[in-house]
Amino acid sequence: MEVREICLAHVKEISQLFNEIFSREPWNDEWNEEDLSIYMHDLVGNRLSLSIGLYDGDQLIGIALGRIKHWYNGREFWIDEFGIMTDEQSKGLGSQFMDLVVDYTKKRGIDRIMLITEREFPAYYFYQKNGFKEQSSQVVFMKQY
Repeated sequence: MEVREICLAHVKEISQLFNEIFSREPWNDEWNEEDLSIYMHDLVGNRLSLSIGLYDGDQLIGIALGRIKHWYNGREFWIDEFGIMTDEQSKGLGSQFMDLVVDYTKKRGIDRIMLITEREFPAYYFYQKNGFKEQSSQVVFMKQY
C-alpha cells in the first residue's frame, strides 16, 4: 500500500471509487454523472485542493479529498471526503490510510486535519478511534431554502 497525491488527471478513477463507496449504506447518495463530475472537479481541481489516494499496486482503493486552509496559527487540511473501497472496509485499511494521510500532511507543513461528519454515521466512531476530538466550541449552521 502506498499514498500518492492525485489530481484532475485521475478524476474518472476518483469518481468511480467515490460513487462505489457513497452510493451504499449508510449514505445512499444518488449522483448523476454530470453532478458527480462537477463535484469531483470542485474537490480536486481547486488551487488549494489536496487529494490523496491509497493505492494497492495500480488500483486506487482509498481517497482523502479536501483542501488546504491557511490560518493565522498554521495550515489545516480540511477533509471533505474520506473513504475506502467497500470490499476493503473493516480490514483496518481506513485507519492505516488515515495514519499515512497524517504523515503525508505533516511533511507538507500542515499542522492539523479538520473535518465534519454526522454523529449517526459509523464514520463518527471511526474518527474518534483514530484520535480526532470533537470540537465542542464549534457548531455547524445551515440555512436550507
